[in-house]
Amino acid sequence: MKNKIYFLITIIAIIMSLSINVYAKEKGFYEGEYIDNIYMNKIMSNDPSTIYYQKARFFRDKETNEFVYCIEPQAFFNENSAYNEITPPLNDINIQMIKAYAYYGYNYPGHEDKKWYAITQLLIWQAADPTGKFYFTDGLNGNRIDIYQNEINELKSLVNKHYTRPNITELPRSLEEKNYIEVNDLNSVISNYTTNIGTIEGNKLVLKDLKEGTYNIVLTRKSNRYNKNIKIYESINSQNLITQGNLEDIVASKKINVIKTNITINKIDEDTNSNKTTGEAKIEGTIIEIKKYNSIIKQIKLDSTGSYSIDNLSFGKYTIKENTPGEGYNINNTEYEVTIDYNNPKAIIEIKNKVIEQELTIHKTYGDKEELFDEENISFDILDSKNELVKTITTDSKGIATTKLPYGNYYIKQNNTKEGYKYVDPIELNVETNDSLTLELKDMKIKEEKPVIKNDKTIIIEVPNTYKESIIIEVPNTYKKSIIEIIINILKDLIYDKKLN
Repeated sequence: MKNKIYFLITIIAIIMSLSINVYAKEKGFYEGEYIDNIYMNKIMSNDPSTIYYQKARFFRDKETNEFVYCIEPQAFFNENSAYNEITPPLNDINIQMIKAYAYYGYNYPGHEDKKWYAITQLLIWQAADPTGKFYFTDGLNGNRIDIYQNEINELKSLVNKHYTRPNITELPRSLEEKNYIEVNDLNSVISNYTTNIGTIEGNKLVLKDLKEGTYNIVLTRKSNRYNKNIKIYESINSQNLITQGNLEDIVASKKINVIKTNITINKIDEDTNSNKTTGEAKIEGTIIEIKKYNSIIKQIKLDSTGSYSIDNLSFGKYTIKENTPGEGYNINNTEYEVTIDYNNPKAIIEIKNKVIEQELTIHKTYGDKEELFDEENISFDILDSKNELVKTITTDSKGIATTKLPYGNYYIKQNNTKEGYKYVDPIELNVETNDSLTLELKDMKIKEEKPVIKNDKTIIIEVPNTYKESIIIEVPNTYKKSIIEIIINILKDLIYDKKLN
């Protein structure tokens, strides 16, 4: 028996608990004070033949005395009804408009006059029943009057702007890394929003110094002026009601890709097809000019690597052109065009230069003052400024040898000649232009020299050398003439056989 009593007590406690919880969710409302000199008529869309008229008055919460609005104009208000809070669909456009009117209506800064309650209620009715007719009159069931039009327009503007999201369609789908961009809001509401990326300045979204990556820009409008949220209450036998409070945040978002842009310029020697130079030419010091839409944005001076990289360029069309070539190179007048955009963020430009090169022709002859002959198979060594052999060239049957020499300083040295003829002295050659050059080189016959008596004690014997100045030998005058002649002949034999240099 005792167990049955405990069971009944438990069941009763549970039922009472449930009853208490249900009752706790219920609210009560009442018709509050009238608003002097404001009258309103209603003609609902479901009953167009009937005019409902009333003097404007507040609806209030029985517990807190806070004001509420009617959102069901076609229903009557029953002060004895119990109300429960409901959550209507967020995508219900009419409900969203009604919430916004409640937020910006009576008691919003600047809307403290009681007339704003009546104006707000009128616009809420219109939002709830768009095809119905709701207007102010000059008395109870009086004539229609168009008053408070400025206030109505102001409240409508606030609500329309509230649900108008920023229009930043001018924001490109991609942005250059570390670039700066300002985007106007075409709807002029962005100043009411905050952003998680960049800043909002006036009516603009400003983005700068973003690194490479993908960003989701979120614009958020916060409506948290009050210390409570809007609530909607429903009754089965009375008008539905809405309180004033904070609105849900409005969010707009857009993705943007931040791309690293780059143009790399490589200076190339046309002959080596690399940055390795020809002859004594230099890539270092080359000046390159970069234009965007015909305006110079940068001039660069290359170092010995011949490479230069420019980052963080804004999208657009660029022209790259050599302004001044490196020492020893012909200028490259080609204009290289490249468009940097989302699909082509990076580009490599190769600027090739041909080294200054001179065509050298040697015409080799031999003979004397009376007659010269073409000299075949005479070779010449061409040495650079470091005294290193560059090449060896040899004359043909017409005494001609031809070659091309790149920019630099050279020495030309004859390697051989016909017996009895003097060698050409080494020639210094500076290649600085593309102009061709012909050298007329002559090997002259060596003359036999007789001893010259310098004084009573010394005889000077001058013997020509094919490479050097004449060899001067001083012999005492006391030697007999026959001995001197023998010495001379020996010296000549040695010289002509190239045994003596």
